[in-house]
Amino acid sequence: MNKIYFWTLGIILIVLLSWFSIFAVGEKQAALVFDSGKLVRVIDVPGDYFLLPFMQSVKKLDLRVQTTEVPVPQMFTDSAHNRLMATPWFRWQIVDINKFVTATDADLTKVTSPLLMKVVANAGDVVAQHRSSSVLEGSLNAGKLIVGSMSQQASMLGVKIIDAGLGDITLPEKESGSILKKMRIDAEKNAGQVREQGKAQAAGILAQGKLDSQETLAIAKQQAAMIIAETDADAATITEKAYRHNPRFYIFWGSLEAYKAGFKGRKVVVLPKDSSFFKYFNTPDAAVK
Repeated sequence: MNKIYFWTLGIILIVLLSWFSIFAVGEKQAALVFDSGKLVRVIDVPGDYFLLPFMQSVKKLDLRVQTTEVPVPQMFTDSAHNRLMATPWFRWQIVDINKFVTATDADLTKVTSPLLMKVVANAGDVVAQHRSSSVLEGSLNAGKLIVGSMSQQASMLGVKIIDAGLGDITLPEKESGSILKKMRIDAEKNAGQVREQGKAQAAGILAQGKLDSQETLAIAKQQAAMIIAETDADAATITEKAYRHNPRFYIFWGSLEAYKAGFKGRKVVVLPKDSSFFKYFNTPDAAVK
């Protein structure tokens, strides 16, 4: 009985020790192994690893792109002294683990806190140099401008700033009317410019199409004339060969064509009695002599 108890207890202890001594590092993760509070190992290769239970501890770092935003919307003033509310944010990523650990002791707040202060300051500078309408329309590349000097500060912390921006932008009620009116005027102006450009492009396309059609028609007429000329030449050659082969038949055929043309639309034709026009009517055998 005692043996079963000890075996069971031993198995439980082994399972517990395995549970506390084995850890996994996944993709886009890094692990920091501490021994008695001192960093002894940095792991950035995915896999399963061991540590000394109850003596060592592990802290995992997320190496994916992370987004941090100011918890409370901030008030900004634009170049026309109009106010707007917005929530600055930035996206960042740990790129140098050793520098990150050295600069922050692996404390994420030592990254986000100073960078949040910086993104708010930069956003205030950007908005102060532009009109609210530019910010609202999105025509202003606010993200690139806000990042500004943040990249240098982030590099010292072992992280990289991916981008930044302003979210949840709202206008105070008393100032929204004038700003929206200006936005509408600017939008109508831009739409008019786009329409004029479209009309100019359409006119150019129509003119080019007309020119192309005229050129195509001229080429077609030229090719048709060449075909007709070749056909007439072939017909003349055939006629000449036929005449040389049987001149009398050709003369007879010509007389028949003359009869057809002469009697067309006429019931009476008056000719001298000795006219050669009726040669083949008077002497049918002449066609074969």
